[in-house]
Amino acid sequence: MSSQDPRTEDATALDELGAIRAIMDRSQRFLSLSGLSGIAAGAVAIVTAFVADHWLESLGASRMDQYAPLLDPGYPGKMVWDRVAALIILGVVAAVLAIASAWWFTRRNVRRKGHRMWDATVRRMFVHMAVPLAAGGIFCLALLVHGLPALVAPATLVFYGLALINASKFTLDEVRWLGLSELVVGLFAVFVPGHGLLCWSLGLRGASYRIWHVHVPTVRTSMIADLDKAFESRVRLGIMAVLAVNTWVDHARLRELLDVTDGNLASHLSALERMAYVEVRKRFVGKKPNTAYKSTTAGKRAFQAHLDALEQLLKKDLRP
Repeated sequence: MSSQDPRTEDATALDELGAIRAIMDRSQRFLSLSGLSGIAAGAVAIVTAFVADHWLESLGASRMDQYAPLLDPGYPGKMVWDRVAALIILGVVAAVLAIASAWWFTRRNVRRKGHRMWDATVRRMFVHMAVPLAAGGIFCLALLVHGLPALVAPATLVFYGLALINASKFTLDEVRWLGLSELVVGLFAVFVPGHGLLCWSLGLRGASYRIWHVHVPTVRTSMIADLDKAFESRVRLGIMAVLAVNTWVDHARLRELLDVTDGNLASHLSALERMAYVEVRKRFVGKKPNTAYKSTTAGKRAFQAHLDALEQLLKKDLRP
């Protein structure tokens, strides 16, 4: 009786991992955002603010009235549009550089992890970002038309923060806090309009530091370093696979899906709860007690890393 080729077994395991990824694709977050993309965006923002500030100073701007060169002194409220156009072009160039660098660094990170750059989750994230950004662009244009250039920089921070908050449900939790910090800085800058560029550069610089500080990449020396011992049990692996594609799943439904006993399931869920990978909710539905579970952000991230490590390990074994 011939035994099955180990390579065939590995190929089957890869297919099973692929099936898990396909199921998770409709609900998982985009966790491959590169920390270097935040650093690059922050650097572009600082350079842009420096160039704009010195250019305005060369036109006669003062620290108390930074935007005076953009207004026609003979006609109150009327903009000097050739100067405004120069600043708009500078902003567009900065945005293109920031987006291009973010795309390049994130694409490199995605390739390293073996993920897809453009999937359903990323599309939803971009749509949720695009709505506040588009509204903010129109609002800033209206501010310029009405002769209020001092409020443009604060407004960009406010709408950028709203865009990040709106998109955070599809990516890293830190993006939500980043968005809130941009929103706070933008609202503060509204009350000190003469320092709008300074607040703008500080806000984006702080944002880039936060992304880098939390998500600076680490180098692993072992192929099994990323395997999480928490998921060595098939029951725990099954629990996380179910919770990855559902918000809340009650105890009875988990027991039915995994075909395990109440005691066995409870012990594994308790272990995952102690690791902060699973959150528990206890309540009454009608007059009956109901216990439900969902995966935490840390749990989703750890499970994703575990699947990545398994996939990379199996791919390595498949190479001649």
